[in-house]
Amino acid sequence: MLQAQVELWPNPFQERLVLALSTPDLRQPVFRFFDVTGRLVREERLAHCLNEIETGDLPKGAYFWVVEVKGEQIKTEKVVKMER
Repeated sequence: MLQAQVELWPNPFQERLVLALSTPDLRQPVFRFFDVTGRLVREERLAHCLNEIETGDLPKGAYFWVVEVKGEQIKTEKVVKMER
């Protein structure tokens, strides 16, 4: 099951998120980060293992993230940004 092989932390977060991909055979995974209105605020190609996503410029609030592989969503969750 691919969902279990994608983890994102911390939640809640402040300045950055860490996303771990534990499956080396995922082809060209993409991270997309949306605000509560559905507006795309970040998009990054992911590497196998650990990926740091900078979020210091984003306002506090709730966000949704998705990891896609070849256009298919393999995991999506909600996270909350807190003030420093």
